[in-house]
Amino acid sequence: MSLRPRPVHAGIACAVLLFAGCRDAAPPPATPVPVRLLTLRSSAGQFVEEHPGVVAARVESDLAFRVGGQITRRLVAEGAAVQAGQALFELDPKDVQLGRDGARAAVEAARVDAAVAADDAARYAQLRANRVVAEVELERRRAAAEAARARLADAQARLAQAEQQVRYTTLRAPAAGIITGRLVDVGALVSPGQPVARLAESGAREVVIDVPESDIARLRVGDAAEVRLGDGGSVVRGTVREKAAAADPASRTFRVRVTLDGAATAARLGSTATVQFRRTEAVAIRVPLTALLGREADAAVYVLPPNADRLQRVPVRIVGLDGDSARVTGALAAGARVVVLGVQRVDTVQRVAAWDGRWP
Repeated sequence: MSLRPRPVHAGIACAVLLFAGCRDAAPPPATPVPVRLLTLRSSAGQFVEEHPGVVAARVESDLAFRVGGQITRRLVAEGAAVQAGQALFELDPKDVQLGRDGARAAVEAARVDAAVAADDAARYAQLRANRVVAEVELERRRAAAEAARARLADAQARLAQAEQQVRYTTLRAPAAGIITGRLVDVGALVSPGQPVARLAESGAREVVIDVPESDIARLRVGDAAEVRLGDGGSVVRGTVREKAAAADPASRTFRVRVTLDGAATAARLGSTATVQFRRTEAVAIRVPLTALLGREADAAVYVLPPNADRLQRVPVRIVGLDGDSARVTGALAAGARVVVLGVQRVDTVQRVAAWDGRWP
């Protein structure tokens, strides 16, 4: 009998050996992801904080009639310069004139009644002196005369009010300035208090700017500023006059008004301007905006420690923006290497390596 091993047993033995070899073999290491790094440097001293804005009048108000009616005349155009007391719009005065005429008639009637009552009181006083009438009758006539005088005073007050209503049918400029907006036109029906035009008063000029949340904490009322006007680059001085207490719900910025010095009263309303604040700040780290993860309170950067191949996420606080870079503070020191490109495509788990500038 032959003792040769069967071929099937040999095949099983080879499969077992191959399986054991596959199980012991380690997977090839993952290729590090190349990242572009920047070595940070600290910055201290002065820097310029800039905000774009628009020139506006310090006092700008909406003008409205005190009475309602239909506009029959428009006496000025948008953009016109006006003087204090100048007529701007007129309403149809017919209705209020009728009311004034009725008030005048009421005054005349009350004046006649007062005169008659006064004569009665004087006659009864003479009769009482001659003991022809009782004292009570004299007192009654005197009371009637007093009431007639009161009705006359009331009628005169109503007449004065009616005449004032007639004057209110002409809308006049409360101060000298420029009409910056016309909200209605001839033929429109307006109610009392409805704005019909906007007046920018002559005098001081301001620049209105919207400051982001990251910069508003440094801004104080009374801060000095340099304002570069858009009319050719002239530079004037300014002072922060007003700072909004709450952010705009849509833009999340704070409205700030910077008053220009007296030499800028001729600045064109609505023209552009750039407001600059010169700041002195303690040591801060400047990083490119492309290195930031998140914004405001959630800001962070990826740092590659020395002799490491995995990134660390380091939270930072943004203290200011300068063009395409940000000034930050936090657990971030000068000399740290941060990822400046593709931060959304890496994490703290992947192996990374500094990019040598060569493309594969």
